[in-house]
Amino acid sequence: MPDFAVDLLTAHREAFPAGTRGEVFTDSSGGPLRRTLFRARVWRPSLARAGLLRTVNRLGHFKWRAAWVDTEGVEWSAEFTTEREAVSHVAKMAPGGLRFHDHGSRTRLRRSLTIR
Repeated sequence: MPDFAVDLLTAHREAFPAGTRGEVFTDSSGGPLRRTLFRARVWRPSLARAGLLRTVNRLGHFKWRAAWVDTEGVEWSAEFTTEREAVSHVAKMAPGGLRFHDHGSRTRLRRSLTIR
């Protein structure tokens, strides 16, 4: 595992204790996240921050622009006061995105990465 990932996971563990069975990411009661919650709260925002679901750009102090393309190829954008809101919006609105269980098929993986 890369050093930066170890550092990030260590910091996460210091801020958020492990779940009852050693889970890294937990819900508010300390239990495991459901797959859909993990996808919505962790995975898709990570894809948005990495630019894989289009872009989130800072326009100025308290001003962020989110841009994404819908399933018909129409480009959309909206402005927000925080980066978190912009990232959440792209994660919610942009279609596609690599699914964390797509490791089994190169065809599915290729199709998932064709999101722009």
